[in-house]
Amino acid sequence: MSDDNKAVALVVDDVMSNRKLLNSLLTRVGYQVIEAESGDVSVEMVKQQQVDIIFMDVMMPGIDGYEATRQIKELSGERFIPVILLTSLDERQGMDKGIESGADDYITKPIDAVLLRAKVKAMDRIRQLHHLQYEQNIELRQIQARIADEQKLAESIMNASIHQRKDHVEGITATVEPAEIFSGDLVLQAKSPAGGWMTMICDFTGHG
Repeated sequence: MSDDNKAVALVVDDVMSNRKLLNSLLTRVGYQVIEAESGDVSVEMVKQQQVDIIFMDVMMPGIDGYEATRQIKELSGERFIPVILLTSLDERQGMDKGIESGADDYITKPIDAVLLRAKVKAMDRIRQLHHLQYEQNIELRQIQARIADEQKLAESIMNASIHQRKDHVEGITATVEPAEIFSGDLVLQAKSPAGGWMTMICDFTGHG
């Protein structure tokens, strides 16, 4: 598999030796790894390129890992980019702050290679499900927009057809109100060749 086809992992840590260790471990499980030495740099990198998973150190100069995670989650919008915090703090304290910032999981230092692989596999499955849902949501919105355009066109055609007929049967009124843009319901009235009146009530579209 070429690097172009590999998922991209961003390792964020102000200590170079920690970054190199994670780089080595993640490369072994098939990731293309990029590095950032601070939270500020990690936010800028997410703005500039595709990132699939982030390993974020907590204690760093500048903005810490919690604030960097919060900003990255805002930037990602509907797209799911899992963030795993790297912390040597008390597990409970780190978990609470991590959840508040938007982090998806955490690993305590020193990093255990077996635990790292397990968490990576779990996050990959979740990320793929989120990506599938994201793509389906985009497709659904495109379909909804196309249907709305078609309904507006049908509404304009129907209104033009109805407004051409000014005849009205005295004593009979009809009101048609669509639930949305266009219902397909139609009431037409016209004089018959014999001098009487004809009324047509239709319900012919709008049910999928």
